[in-house]
Amino acid sequence: MGTSYNSITARGEGIITILVIIMLGLAVCFDLWKSKIPNWLTGMGVMTGYAAHIRGEGEKGILLVTVMMLIPVILFYLLFLIHAMGAGDIKLFMALSCMTDYSIVLHTIIFSLCLAAVYGLFRLIRQGTLLQRILYFRNYMQSSLVRKQWVPYREQSGMDDSCMHLAPAVLGGYLLTLGVV
Repeated sequence: MGTSYNSITARGEGIITILVIIMLGLAVCFDLWKSKIPNWLTGMGVMTGYAAHIRGEGEKGILLVTVMMLIPVILFYLLFLIHAMGAGDIKLFMALSCMTDYSIVLHTIIFSLCLAAVYGLFRLIRQGTLLQRILYFRNYMQSSLVRKQWVPYREQSGMDDSCMHLAPAVLGGYLLTLGVV
């Protein structure tokens, strides 16, 4: 019989936690520096997660990790389609899903999105563009509903400054999760 993932993390929690923090820290650096999270980094996270699950649960671990990787894809696919979230951010959540359990992933996603929302709100207030962005979002939603198709969110000119780096919020969300779960 295989060992559950919780017992893997109980034995190797320090190592997995450190590896996740290193991966997220590097993702923050790359996201801020190049506005991209490299595939090799998220790929290493996925491979580490697979190795940990296989070691602890055998063949069942392969299925578990594969299902866990789908959570971010399912949650964020629409945001990706309208270009409101990048593929690198989704792959970062996928790697995190492989390396941790579903409770940690879901808490991290919730905390990350809350941190990003608060940061984005303060940023818009500081820039004096909050009302403009609210009106843009309302017009975008109306237009999408009338056309009955989703188009890239930042299609209009002048909206390119709205790009936000999500990796710092993911790191913050993970650290908050460690203190809560």
